[in-house]
Amino acid sequence: MRKQGILVLMILIMLLTTGCWSRTEINDIAVVTAMAMDKENDGEIRLALQLALPRLLGPTAIGGGGTELEAKATWVVAEKGKNLMDALEKIQSKLPRRLFFSHNRVLVIGEKLARKGVAPLLDAVSRGRQSRLDSYILFTKGEAMRIINFTPKFERVGAEIIREEEKQGVMVNKTVGEFLNILLDEGIQPLASRIEVIPSIVPNTNSSQDKKQHRNLGTVGVAVFRKDKLVGWLNHQEGRGLLWLRNELKTSLITINIPKEKGSGHISIRVLKSATKRKPTLQNGKIHMKVQIRSSGELIENTSKLDLNDPKIISYIQHELENELKESVQLTLNKVQKQFKSDIIGFGNSVFREYPAYWKDTLKARWDQEFPNVKVSIIPYVNINQTGLNTKPFIWSEQEFIQ
Repeated sequence: MRKQGILVLMILIMLLTTGCWSRTEINDIAVVTAMAMDKENDGEIRLALQLALPRLLGPTAIGGGGTELEAKATWVVAEKGKNLMDALEKIQSKLPRRLFFSHNRVLVIGEKLARKGVAPLLDAVSRGRQSRLDSYILFTKGEAMRIINFTPKFERVGAEIIREEEKQGVMVNKTVGEFLNILLDEGIQPLASRIEVIPSIVPNTNSSQDKKQHRNLGTVGVAVFRKDKLVGWLNHQEGRGLLWLRNELKTSLITINIPKEKGSGHISIRVLKSATKRKPTLQNGKIHMKVQIRSSGELIENTSKLDLNDPKIISYIQHELENELKESVQLTLNKVQKQFKSDIIGFGNSVFREYPAYWKDTLKARWDQEFPNVKVSIIPYVNINQTGLNTKPFIWSEQEFIQ
């Protein structure tokens, strides 16, 4: 009987202690999907939060004649304060639900604030128990709030558009955690994607209404930092060159012009594989960097008169592609070294790994002065693996092909 009594007591205790005692109901929280930060003219910080509206996220949420709010299924709230926490507290005070940051996807920071320094902001962002260090961090030339307030086309939530864009690797996609790690790393400066509201059609129409309506969010370049302060921007072409230098390129397209004596036209290849190796050498107290880029891909368009059955022609095309690649990378390198003088490539990190003692004793303290003068040799290799199902364009006769 005693054993049965103990068993009954244990069962009762188990029944009383089951359940989600610390659960948080969806009706009690306001889910944050994106954050935007700007600096006001009076010096205060404006924090904007994109909040998901769960009742409008279902497949049947929008009926005929839905409003703009229903089309977005999000709501943006904003406040300004002396610092980030002050602005956040003001936002919370005017909401009936508790802010919930565990589903935050994106952090966008405006140029004016980024040029003053982002370390204090990121320190506050990373301290919270609901912090998402895997949220993507991006920067914009204008106000950050307009980015998260943009009405999306493909998704109901604007933050998902930005997240999917970053996942494609069009530019240097960085999370908050990765940005912070770069800040603390040796011999490398932070960087992140630049995002803007851009035209989604060729901007040659005379209709002002079309120009206003046909817009989308897109990553158009790279934000360049020196320590935690923004110092400038790389455009899309320069950003692609940076991906080559950093060994972060996923895919790319290279197009070359064929000169008139060779029959004119254009040839394009799609890069399917790429690998970049950086090798520093120390000579007479100076660093020389060798950057070797190996790429392979398939030829996807040929409007020239070149006969792709000829191995000599393939060698000629590969050589021209290598020259084009080298020029593109050199363009980025010149701007990063001479104009911004910020080692976002990570040359210093390569030196630190190859010559740790020399880096610590000599270079670390003055790398900002040494980096702009580092001699760099760019050695590209391009291999065409495939020329497609057709080696000769249909538009030319057999007699017109150039061997």
